[in-house]
Amino acid sequence: MKKLILSLLILILFTINLSAQILGISGSRVMPVNELSVRADVIVRAKVKKVEKASYLDYTQLASLQVTEIIKGDNRLKDVRVWSGTQNINANDTFNKDIEVLVFLVYEQTFYRLLNFQHGIFVVEGEAVRNWRVPIVLSPNANSSNNPNTPNNSTDNELEYTPIDKSYQEVRKEIEIAVRSIKTTGKEFLPK
Repeated sequence: MKKLILSLLILILFTINLSAQILGISGSRVMPVNELSVRADVIVRAKVKKVEKASYLDYTQLASLQVTEIIKGDNRLKDVRVWSGTQNINANDTFNKDIEVLVFLVYEQTFYRLLNFQHGIFVVEGEAVRNWRVPIVLSPNANSSNNPNTPNNSTDNELEYTPIDKSYQEVRKEIEIAVRSIKTTGKEFLPK
């Protein structure tokens, strides 16, 4: 009887996960740029030189990146190895060879990994950062009530973003401002 119940429970969980994947429902929270900037150990612009298959913890890829510019982290970095291809159902954090990227990384036991999965990597083409996240500004009349205590109003954790192509220099300044603000205030960013 216990085996039957366990089998049914596994089948139900598998069905729920499969349905969420088919419907495109993501359980992954998209971190705001200031949170990404503060929580990252390393932020670099780099070129993907090599992508290898791997089998380590929950990762299926090991990417080798040649660093071209360091925004935050160790100034001596020339190459970075990044675990990716997480087997999390909501993650799509894979690398393709010979592309230039802006990545937000955190240290993961032996190498680095992407912070916030696919939301912590941006393709750079020329001097443009593709699909940079900009918060959507809602008009005051978007909600039926202007009272900030009503449940209809969005909180910082429920912000929606629109992807735009933005100049790399503007993106870099935005990241540097977020990193500098934490150094001057001494307060770490924590979601509400």
